[in-house]
Amino acid sequence: MKRTLLLIALLFCSTIVFGQGSPDKHGVYFGIGGNVFCGDLGGGGKDAAHFLGVRDINTSSFRPALQLGYSYKLYPNLAVRAGVMWLRVYGSDTETTCASRKARNLNFRSDILSFGAHLDYYLLKEREIPRYASSSMMAANRFAVYFTVGFSMFHFNPQGELDGQWYDLQPLCTEGQGTSFTYEKKNGSGSQPYTTLSAPYKLLAAEIPFGFGVKYQINKKLSLCLEGAYHVTTTDYIDDCSSNYFNWDESGFTPPSELTTQFADRRINTDGSKASPAKTGEKRGNSGYNDAFVTFIVTAHYRISSRHGRHSR
Repeated sequence: MKRTLLLIALLFCSTIVFGQGSPDKHGVYFGIGGNVFCGDLGGGGKDAAHFLGVRDINTSSFRPALQLGYSYKLYPNLAVRAGVMWLRVYGSDTETTCASRKARNLNFRSDILSFGAHLDYYLLKEREIPRYASSSMMAANRFAVYFTVGFSMFHFNPQGELDGQWYDLQPLCTEGQGTSFTYEKKNGSGSQPYTTLSAPYKLLAAEIPFGFGVKYQINKKLSLCLEGAYHVTTTDYIDDCSSNYFNWDESGFTPPSELTTQFADRRINTDGSKASPAKTGEKRGNSGYNDAFVTFIVTAHYRISSRHGRHSR
C-alpha cells in the first residue's frame, strides 16, 4: 500500500510540474454515483456472464461510489486525471433468480478504495467558452464526448453477513487457503490433482477501468459529466468466492475459526433447510474469470486559473 501511495503522489507531482505555465489546463473534480458488482455471487437469472456480462447484472446490488482528483489537459482532445475512488460493492445469492446460485446461499459486501490515473481521449472535444458567453450560445456546442482508460491499485476487504452481523471473510479461509491440501478434482476427462491456495488471498489488487463520458460545460470554469466505466480487476476474491468447496472435517484439518465452516458452506435445499455438507472439490465459484464492477458517476469539473497566468487558447 505504501508503494501505491508513493506512485500516486509522484504522478500528481509530475503532472503538476509538466503543466506549469498553462493554468487554464489544470482542474479538480468531484463525483458521486453508484456501481454494480459482476462476480461469482448474486447476478440475474441467466447463466453467469463474464467479460461485459451485462445480461447477468442484478440491479439490487447497486451501491454508492465517490471520486475526487486532479486533471490536466495535455492537448485539446487529450487529458489525464489522477485521483481516488471509494465504492461499496455487494452481492447476494438470495437476490438472484438463478436456482443454483440461490441454493448456494452466499453473500458479501466490500468497501473498495482505489488510487490511480486515467487517460481521456475526446471524440468530440470541448469548445472554448468565453468568460461572458451569451445566452444564445447553442447548448449543443457545450457538449463533449470522450473515451477513458486507466490503471489503478485498490484495497478491498470482503465481509459476510450472518444473523445480522458482518464478519471479515479473508481470515476465515473459506476455500481451504493455507492448508496446501491436494486432492483429486474430477472433470469431463477423468480427474486431476488440485491443490488449495498456500496462503490467504491478498487484499490489494489492480484494475483497468475503461468507458465513455459525456461532459456539459456550464460556463468557462464549471462542467458536469456523466461517465460509465467497466472495471476489470486482477483478483477473483472481491466476493471471497472463486473455486471449490473445502470440507475441513472431511479433510482432517482444523479450521482457523469456528465461523469458517458456517461461511464456507451455506447451501440450502429447495425447502429452505440446510443442505448436506459439500465435499472437498465440489464447485463453489468459477476461478476462470476475475471479478469486475461497473460504475456510473456524475462528476463536477472545475477549471483552475491563476491571476498571474496566461490563459490557454
